[in-house]
Amino acid sequence: MWGAIVLGGRIALPSFFLSLQMTIQETWDYCRNHPEQDMHDYAPFLREVAHGQVLEIGVCQGFSTAALLLGLDDKGAGKLSSFDVNRECGKIFSHARWTFFGMDSRMACYCPAQS
Repeated sequence: MWGAIVLGGRIALPSFFLSLQMTIQETWDYCRNHPEQDMHDYAPFLREVAHGQVLEIGVCQGFSTAALLLGLDDKGAGKLSSFDVNRECGKIFSHARWTFFGMDSRMACYCPAQS
């Protein structure tokens, strides 16, 4: 483990986790193989229901982002727009279906429309 911090029975990874540059699949595998990770129970649901235009508020370590992108890829269509005040989160993945906005989600009305 990478010096994870457990908060309320759930794992919170340190910020340097973002610099590990895992692929989307590696991030998914990590999430699914670590039941103490906070998205472990929810990631399969997110992957299953992801379709069309998806809005994500909060990227953090990218576990939900990975699940949503894999779900969109499984279906062969759709786009994910993610907001996070931590601009570093935008560096975790590069994916054609993903647009990252490094800002407060309350500023979404000022973002250009995505097609």
